[in-house]
Amino acid sequence: MMGKSDELIAAERKLIIERVKSMYGNDVEILDSLFNDYNTSNIKHPPVAFLGKSLEVLAQADVAFFSSGWKSARGCRIEYDVARLYGIRVTGDAS
Repeated sequence: MMGKSDELIAAERKLIIERVKSMYGNDVEILDSLFNDYNTSNIKHPPVAFLGKSLEVLAQADVAFFSSGWKSARGCRIEYDVARLYGIRVTGDAS
């Protein structure tokens, strides 16, 4: 995720989850889009593989939350476009 450490990603994710729960309630289901154990050693273009996995998760979502800085990440921009084109509501810093 754009050179961020696992610790920073986890901390940001925790804050985002708290924000989402304040918006939608504690019963909201958070879909896991972190693929820390995904082996990409035999994949020619790992970012494309991660994007594919992220789109699989997006296909299950009712709402996609985009946090600040998403516009500077290719994958996030593609995920945003897919969400909009396929009628998945977007919120967060993208709404």
